[in-house]
Amino acid sequence: MACSAGVYESSSTGSGWCSIFRFSSLLPFIVMSLLLTLVVAVGLPWMLHLRELAHKTQWRNNYKQVGLAMHNYHDTFNMFPPGGVFRADGTPFQGWMFSISPFTYATPFYNVVASTNKPWDDPEVLGYFMNSYYPCCDCSCPAKTKLRGPMTICHMAGNSWILHRNSSVNFEKIGDTAHTMLIADAAEPYEVFGSTTNWRDPELARNAGPQSFGNCFPGETFVLLADGSVIQVSLVENERWKQLRGREELRPDPIATQRPDTPWELGDRPYIPRDFRERRNRDK
Repeated sequence: MACSAGVYESSSTGSGWCSIFRFSSLLPFIVMSLLLTLVVAVGLPWMLHLRELAHKTQWRNNYKQVGLAMHNYHDTFNMFPPGGVFRADGTPFQGWMFSISPFTYATPFYNVVASTNKPWDDPEVLGYFMNSYYPCCDCSCPAKTKLRGPMTICHMAGNSWILHRNSSVNFEKIGDTAHTMLIADAAEPYEVFGSTTNWRDPELARNAGPQSFGNCFPGETFVLLADGSVIQVSLVENERWKQLRGREELRPDPIATQRPDTPWELGDRPYIPRDFRERRNRDK
């Protein structure tokens, strides 16, 4: 009995066998489609979850690297780096991110810039910062912008009670290092690598504006404590957050923590294109 046009095709028995044959031939494809749909429905959320965990792990490792650099700086100078180095006339010179760069992988970059003995945004120096990528302070969350023009954005900021204008805070002043915030996720707008005012007010609620801390990943803030450990504080843990600001003796003069609401912008600032590797080779 054939399933094509023929004398038996009009019979009910013939039509039934043809339908069964067609269904049986499609059954493997139907089963495969259902299995693929099930795999995607179950597996995709897990894949996205694992991807987010990987990004969070990278961000935590960035904090640990910054924490190690901070401690190495403290071992060398018996204090944490100033939040920003300012001359007596108020000229901003260097920020804490640049100060710890020789204690990471960026020693050649630091040596070249420091040898100029000029402010970081001086036309003679600014070009070096434009050609340098500093991943330690760059959040690994894919949703976050990494650059502002040619400048690396820093998604973490210092606790202004410890890192502020010409600060010189050490372990002794901090006291309880295991429960005192040193650096944490910044709220937008972010500063750029090199900024001399990359700190935030720990007394403000998170995501309360440009002077506050925030969160790089949904629902929680990454925090580097003064003892070098890294924790995550949920956005609903407001009391716990307040306890991390530091003891009252650390509270600085408000003038020392002043910073503009608008982050540093390149704009039409003059600069000379630089490559620190060229100068390093020339000075050898």
